[in-house]
Amino acid sequence: MTSKVTSLGDASLTGWPRRLGDPIARRVASRTRLSAEQVRAILGFALLAFSLYSVLKRARRVARRA
Repeated sequence: MTSKVTSLGDASLTGWPRRLGDPIARRVASRTRLSAEQVRAILGFALLAFSLYSVLKRARRVARRA
């Protein structure tokens, strides 16, 4: 992964997701060829994608009712 992509995904992990993601990233990195930063970036993108999906799902539900 490029550094820009890694930093974008890593920036998605703030607050409690960061506290949860750091130990997970270290454990996964120790068992794979990925670095801890790359694992954090993947976790950040997954969280970002889920959040976006959740918001769009609710927005669509509200739009149907209107």
